[in-house]
Amino acid sequence: MALVDAGFVSEPVYVLFHLTDGPYITGHPATEEGLRAHLPFLPRDRNVEWTVNTLGGNLLQLAPMIAQEGGHMALGIGDYPYKELGSPPNEQLVRQAVKIVHAAGREMATPEDVREMLALA
Repeated sequence: MALVDAGFVSEPVYVLFHLTDGPYITGHPATEEGLRAHLPFLPRDRNVEWTVNTLGGNLLQLAPMIAQEGGHMALGIGDYPYKELGSPPNEQLVRQAVKIVHAAGREMATPEDVREMLALA
């Protein structure tokens, strides 16, 4: 990560992978292949936390891969209404994400966990 090496960005580094689906063509598609297009560029020797969001698509479909690969997710009806799931409230989406994260052997990050991960005061 050249910006880290040059001293422009200090660790921990936070990266957001913005995927798109449906009528949007502003990023890689919200598919496993779309996410895999980004992951090889993450340096293994650096403290990098990464999150995935998607505009116009169902992030829950990628949630197992995100959880297994060590990433985080930003999901909610503000980005996509999840009509194929009956347009559930955010609470239901988060509950589903929690199940997926637990199935991958991980725990949900608390606000304190996030502060620690990102070295925030």
